[in-house]
Amino acid sequence: MAKKKKQKKKLGKIGALILSIFSILACLLIYFIISLQVLPFKYFLIIVIGLLIVFFINFIILRFSKRKIFYFIPIIGCCGLFYSVFSLANTKDMLKNMNVNYKTSNYAIIVKKESKYQKLEDLAEREISYLVDDKDMLNKVDIKFNPKEYDDATKMASDLLSGTTDSIILEQSYIDMLNEQESSIKNFSDKVRIIYNFEINTKVTNIAKNVNTTKESFVIYLSGIDTYGAVSSVSRTDANMLVVVNPSTRQILLVSIPRDYYVDLAGKTGKDKFTHSGIYGIDTSVKTLENLLDIDINYYFKINFSSLIKIVDSIGGVDVYSKYTFTSKDGYNYTSGYNHVNGKEALSFTRERKSFAAGDRVRNMNQQAMFEAILRKCTSKSILTKYNSLLNSLKSSFITNMPSNSLTSLIKKQLNENKKWKVSSIALDGTNGMEYTYSYKGGKLYVMHPDKNTIANAKEKINEVFDGKILDSSYEDEATNIKNVTKTEKKPKVVVTSNKVSNNVSNIVSNPTSQESPKKIYTVTFKDGDSVVEKNVEEGKKIIAPAISSKEGYEIIGWCLNNEIFDFSKPISSNLILELKYKEIEEASNINSNSNSNTNEVEDDVVNNDEISNENEENS
Repeated sequence: MAKKKKQKKKLGKIGALILSIFSILACLLIYFIISLQVLPFKYFLIIVIGLLIVFFINFIILRFSKRKIFYFIPIIGCCGLFYSVFSLANTKDMLKNMNVNYKTSNYAIIVKKESKYQKLEDLAEREISYLVDDKDMLNKVDIKFNPKEYDDATKMASDLLSGTTDSIILEQSYIDMLNEQESSIKNFSDKVRIIYNFEINTKVTNIAKNVNTTKESFVIYLSGIDTYGAVSSVSRTDANMLVVVNPSTRQILLVSIPRDYYVDLAGKTGKDKFTHSGIYGIDTSVKTLENLLDIDINYYFKINFSSLIKIVDSIGGVDVYSKYTFTSKDGYNYTSGYNHVNGKEALSFTRERKSFAAGDRVRNMNQQAMFEAILRKCTSKSILTKYNSLLNSLKSSFITNMPSNSLTSLIKKQLNENKKWKVSSIALDGTNGMEYTYSYKGGKLYVMHPDKNTIANAKEKINEVFDGKILDSSYEDEATNIKNVTKTEKKPKVVVTSNKVSNNVSNIVSNPTSQESPKKIYTVTFKDGDSVVEKNVEEGKKIIAPAISSKEGYEIIGWCLNNEIFDFSKPISSNLILELKYKEIEEASNINSNSNSNTNEVEDDVVNNDEISNENEENS
């Protein structure tokens, strides 16, 4: 009997397809690892060897396995590779877009509430008043009008209400100041109407002072602005911190600057609260601090309220240290010791000041504690499972002038050495006072006069970090006995305490105060074809529309809600989707064109969003 020939096992079409997909994904993974330059060579070598071993195992399974059920093993390998490639692509995209070379100013044209003027065109040949610092934006108003210059926002607003001027142009930061309780104009927003909004993106000079971030000490200015939405918006800076880093000794020093510090504004002719420096751009804030402390600030990072909420939520919350037990104005109850907080609880924790007799001093201390908590979480092993959610939260959540290679080099050093950082914190201090300010001349505002001793101490500590000295840590290495934050709607009683404090805030006593419940945050979505922009706004506040680019052959009608022109003078009370409507120049439109949209082109030193996007891609 003839022997039966043994049939040779073939790879098959399915097996060849799986191996091809695996090979393509492996090559993409290696490409992203090399291009990002964030992984130490020893780990890169391990990954390459691992990929070769897995490829060989997959080949054996697909080539010799008699049962196709075992194909799930190489398929799972492909899925793992796809996730890794997606994560690294996400990282590359985030790094590419973190350097924004413009600032956004949000302007409103305002009239009296009972005024006959209903739209921008009604103000043609009429008087429109503006602040001297905003002179460069006048040619962006698309009508002919009679300009009138002021150097005082309060006087300009008062003249509007008295009928001395027909209309005024104000940036949103000034509108916010006029609406505050300390403003000399009571209930400003209730007495006026906004008939036109426009947004200007202006190029900013790169003020980075580059160093080798893996070997040389450097200083970062961390600015937290008091807004939701676009981080590029100019706004008062609510949280101000210098992060002094020595990568060789792994020492970090946090220096808090009170928002009400009474300082000389860089490039201006007068003193002001430091928080107002943000109105003129982060470059003004940086230069003001450099003059105050006689230092060079290498880089800045800028975030806002939305940023902090998204970052903390994306990493599963953080454990933050509180020196005191207190209840925030939002009704959150924090306990002395470590508290586990989500995004909203983190924001409330860092913004609270009225619960303390020492006010802003304790808030500065809590902001430093939050920075330390986020840093501790992001340098722990648990962050690996939250990697993609963290990256998604970072997109459009911050802007910086630190080059991406400086940041990735620092991350690479951390991955290679895997050592803990020592975090120390100090704060500038001063004495309370009332003064006139450059940005608000309508009356005296609360300020903090700088204490020269605390400034001298900050200079000394910064020099010590640069010189390689190890400072005492301000936080425990391990967070133990974590408490959960609770929330109550019951208004706590006011407890009066002493207002005497020392420089290190060691004798501050908790002072819970009765506050109203927090307002809701709504999302307004702006759709222009395939372009979608989302802005968050607090309940009862007004929204400013994003800038609009012209479309050849079409006339812009405006932002519409359910095919009706949206009234931007009305406060927001729900989530909205607004769509930009056009009409062909030859055809009439059935939609009322009584619009508050911005149809201005951005020229010269002002750039439109498409130009900025292209420049960012070239710079990357």
